[in-house]
Amino acid sequence: MAAAASRIPTLLVAGGSGLVGRHVCRAAVQHGMAVKSISRSGVPPIPGSDAAQNQWQNSVEWIKADALRPESYREHLRSCDTVVHCIGTLFENDWYKNLKPEGISQRGSGGDVSYEKVNFETAAKIAQAFVDVRKGPKAFVYLSAAEGPPLLPDSYMTSKRHAENLLMQMDSEAEQVRSVILRPGFMFSDTDGGGLAVAFGLHALGAALRPLQNAGVAPSCARWDTAMKPLSASKVAEAVIRAVQDETVAGVYQIEGILELAGGVQRPRANAPSARRPEAV
Repeated sequence: MAAAASRIPTLLVAGGSGLVGRHVCRAAVQHGMAVKSISRSGVPPIPGSDAAQNQWQNSVEWIKADALRPESYREHLRSCDTVVHCIGTLFENDWYKNLKPEGISQRGSGGDVSYEKVNFETAAKIAQAFVDVRKGPKAFVYLSAAEGPPLLPDSYMTSKRHAENLLMQMDSEAEQVRSVILRPGFMFSDTDGGGLAVAFGLHALGAALRPLQNAGVAPSCARWDTAMKPLSASKVAEAVIRAVQDETVAGVYQIEGILELAGGVQRPRANAPSARRPEAV
C-alpha cells in the first residue's frame, strides 16, 4: 500500500503585496507551499519586466481584506498552518499622507495610522482570529525590527515589542502557537535598483564611521549600527521559510540569527540544533 502523501503547508501572508510580503509569497511558492495573501487591494504586486520571473504570482491566492477587521479574512485562516505578518509602518498619521500600509484600509483604521494600530493591533487581531478558528499546532511569524531606524520616535519600537510580547505570551499559554519573531534591520529589495543603492550607501557609511567610532571621535549609536547592516528582503523571506519548515525554530531571532536561518551562516552539523534556538529577548 502506497504511503499517504504529506500535506502541503499553507501560509497566509498578511501584507503579501508589500516589499517583504511579496518576497515571502514568492519564496513559499518556490518551496512548494500553498500561499494566500491578504492586503487592502487584494491584487498582486506590480509585475516586473521579466514575465517568467513573475509567474509565481499566479500561484498565490490574492485576497482583499482589512487586517483590523477579522471578519474579512477569518474563514481564510481555517486551512492555514502558518501566518506570516509583514504589515508595518515607519510613519504615523500626517507623515503618511496618502500612503497606507499594506493590509489595512481607511475604514478599518478609522483614519488612525499609528504605530500601535498598524504594528501591534493588526498582529493582535490576526493572531487571535487564528487561534479562534485553527485548532491544533500552528505557527505565527512576526516581522519585527532590531532597532528603531534613526530619527524615528521610541513609540515605533514600543509598538513592535508590544506585539512581540503578546505573541510570546500566546506561545506560552497552551494555545499551540509556535511564535517566531524576526528582528531585521533595514530591508531592501534585491530586485530594485534603488534599494540596492541605499543598501550599498549604508554599507559604505558604516565602513567610514566605524574607525571614528572605535577611536571615540564619533559616538556609537545602536540605531545607526543596525541600520548599517541591511538585509535583502529575499534573505529574510528564506529565513521565514526555514522557520515554517523547521518546528524547532521558535522565539526571537536577531540579524545574525536571521542570516543563519536563511543559510547565510554555515555551522558544523553537530552544532546545528543549538544554532537554531532563539536568541534572548
